[in-house]
Amino acid sequence: AALAFTILAVSLREWLLPVYGFVSAALVVATVVGLSLGLYGEISHIEVVAVLVGCSCALDYVVHVLHMYICEQAAHEPIGIETPDTALQVRIARVAFAHKSASRAVIASAGLRTAFALLLSLSSLVLLQSIGRTVALMLLLSAFAALVPLCGALLMTGPLQPGAGCPTAETLAAARRFFFARRVRRAAGVEPTSLAPAVVDAPSPLDDVG
Repeated sequence: AALAFTILAVSLREWLLPVYGFVSAALVVATVVGLSLGLYGEISHIEVVAVLVGCSCALDYVVHVLHMYICEQAAHEPIGIETPDTALQVRIARVAFAHKSASRAVIASAGLRTAFALLLSLSSLVLLQSIGRTVALMLLLSAFAALVPLCGALLMTGPLQPGAGCPTAETLAAARRFFFARRVRRAAGVEPTSLAPAVVDAPSPLDDVG
């Protein structure tokens, strides 16, 4: 989970948006587990496997919406209304662009995957029936969570300039090179005070982080 969060944060260049994504996925998993407990009184090993398989779907649709939200074109999406609140207008434009761009793909993907999952539920094997029902439920809830609650959260508290709160992959690579170069200079006995002014005053790649 930590690795997935880090990868998502670096790809989105934002720390807040991955939190939204993981909260949405956690709500989907909690809903499926709660329904299983309410209907059957327990969660079998088969359903646990199905939930783990469906976790990737729970994040898949959320990532589509979040990537559309941070697009540069999203801030200039015409919304047809004027509001005195500039921040709200920017969020409306970004959410409208994300919803318009990702909704068709999310609905089509969820529908196709759900159809195949329901085919599994029609099998005569209890194993495939449990996996098919659980995965189908997770797919439908994941699509709903990405298009409704997530968009609502972005509309209320979404970042106005996404990408400014997390370093890019290029910045992280430059920071790593800077760190190792400084260690090599120190190992060679070259103190920072004895370096040339052009080198001492050179900005660190970490300066543009944040």
